[in-house]
Amino acid sequence: MKPFLHLHQRNDFQRGTVLVIALILLLVLTILGVSGMRGTTMEERMAGNMRDQSLGFQAAESALRAGEAHVRNAANRPALRFAAKIASPETWDGATPAPTGTANINAGLAVAHAANPVFHVGPATVVRVGVAAGEPKYYCTHPVTARGVGLTADAVTVLQSTIGFYESADGDC
Repeated sequence: MKPFLHLHQRNDFQRGTVLVIALILLLVLTILGVSGMRGTTMEERMAGNMRDQSLGFQAAESALRAGEAHVRNAANRPALRFAAKIASPETWDGATPAPTGTANINAGLAVAHAANPVFHVGPATVVRVGVAAGEPKYYCTHPVTARGVGLTADAVTVLQSTIGFYESADGDC
């Protein structure tokens, strides 16, 4: 009978060990699960920020194209002679100096996705080309600055391009 009692005492000791090991494994699995959820949440935030930044860029791009079309229209050029210059395009707030126009990106939508982007056309820079005999030619360039905002006010994109064209012999752009 002694061997039976001896086995019974060993079995009680093992049951407590299994409980401790099971609790440690449960703790490790919980830590892994929480870490996975944190990583997923961070990736979701990053994807949302990228989407917001992309919407702001696309809005600014559409305003830039609208500004370039504005300059291409010869009827708009006389008003551009006295356009204000933007001191720092990177920090242009879209209000000072006043924008030349806007691009309506929400046309036809039931709910506006973002604020309509604005553009500003700066004063012309005139370069004389063709110094050979005959009438000189003048090449006029205008800086076009566009500002677009994504779904949040933090997603601001400012783009700038320069559009040029040949003008008449008087160089009056």
